[in-house]
Amino acid sequence: MEPDRRDEWAARVAAWHQRDPLALRVTPQQVSGFAWLDLPFAGGGPRSRWQPVFSERVLADLPPARLAAWARRHGHDERPAADGLPLHQVEIDRARVPAGADAVVLWMLRATLETAAGPVEVLLDARPGGAVLGRRRRSPRRVAVAAAGLAAALALAAAFAWIVHRGRDKAAPAAPPVASAASAAAAPPTASAPSAAASSSASAVSAASAAAPAPSAASAAASAPVPVPAASAAPPPARASAAAAPLAEAPARPATMLPPPVIAPRRTDADGRRIQEPPEFLLDDTQRRAARAAGESARAASAARRAERQETAYALVTRPARTPTESRLLGRDLEAAMAALPGPPRCPRLDVMPAGDDWRAVCWPLTRRDEAERLRDRLVKAGQRVELIEF
Repeated sequence: MEPDRRDEWAARVAAWHQRDPLALRVTPQQVSGFAWLDLPFAGGGPRSRWQPVFSERVLADLPPARLAAWARRHGHDERPAADGLPLHQVEIDRARVPAGADAVVLWMLRATLETAAGPVEVLLDARPGGAVLGRRRRSPRRVAVAAAGLAAALALAAAFAWIVHRGRDKAAPAAPPVASAASAAAAPPTASAPSAAASSSASAVSAASAAAPAPSAASAAASAPVPVPAASAAPPPARASAAAAPLAEAPARPATMLPPPVIAPRRTDADGRRIQEPPEFLLDDTQRRAARAAGESARAASAARRAERQETAYALVTRPARTPTESRLLGRDLEAAMAALPGPPRCPRLDVMPAGDDWRAVCWPLTRRDEAERLRDRLVKAGQRVELIEF
């Protein structure tokens, strides 16, 4: 037999054993004891109906029915060629052979996997990629870790269910005592009905005694107490409930009347077209100019404060001009050139200042010399005649 064939069988057995995440870790070097095994069956029909006719426990950890089903699915019909492996023939149990049945034999490969928990007997299909049958050896450490993880998951699930149930109990509102409120509202009318009847009868008796004549018999008869009928002492249940119903109901509150909305008419022109008015949050020209002036003054004040904190400041000046107007025109050209430059640095402030008998447009204050030099070089490349001065 070729040695690479045996290596392939050993690798397949090791891979089958490690397919269970709880099993012990093994290597192909732990697989040995390869041998051929034949199992007798009673044939004479489809292979799925063959009956095993052996009583020997080939694999101690597996029942014979599962072993027979696996052999019918993966066993070889032909005897393997002589390749030096030992051969184990399972004895036929004659008592299991039915009358008139044909005896057939299925061949398979047997191997032993040596593990830390003991040897594992397996059967495998000798064909490439064939199946493996056996009982894996579990790792106690892996089983303990899995059990602890499962217990922790169940505990978390139980805690979450308890928290949800407790939150629902707290959120459920208490049912108002409708029956007690109705009985309490209906109780005063029923209690006051006998007293009202008694008072009315008493007043009637006193009035009759005052209007009666002087004879003693008549006065004695008039002054005698008049019995109150039982029907007047307690009104019928239907009448009492009808009298108590209006009292039990709460008085209806008057509906709050909201003032009608104020809708301003739309402004239209002479032709009836709607005039498009700007939104209220937009500024008019006067407010816009005031905001721009306030921003420029705040920016200039900030630049002045930065310049005061610096011991040395720098400025870029244009060529001298004879009049302030000419110098202001040069300042506009300088400002337009700086606006066309991409990115910093920028000029914090641009003013027209006297320089002796002349006037200059001054870009100031620049706190860093390297930024001032970089801005000067960029303006010179743009065609502006500027100089860097330090003050």
